[in-house]
Amino acid sequence: MRRMTAGGAVRRQYPSGQSVPFDGMYVDSWGVRLPLLQGERLPSHRIMGASKWLYDGHLSSGLPAARVNRPPSPGRHQQARRVLHDGGRST
Repeated sequence: MRRMTAGGAVRRQYPSGQSVPFDGMYVDSWGVRLPLLQGERLPSHRIMGASKWLYDGHLSSGLPAARVNRPPSPGRHQQARRVLHDGGRST
């Protein structure tokens, strides 16, 4: 399936469940943008179900960093706990 753009260029649409043809950013018909790698499956929308995907560009900035093995950054709740634990004294 193809879709015409304002400039007259033809952009190909890919249905949910199809294998991703090449690395890049993809946007579906509901406005969801995802970085996907070649060989992954184009997902369905969580609520709306199957959708069509358009290639939206290359991964110029790379993939987002995985948060799996990275220690959490000290947030406000950790700083507040430190203050309460120290009795409000600065170290």
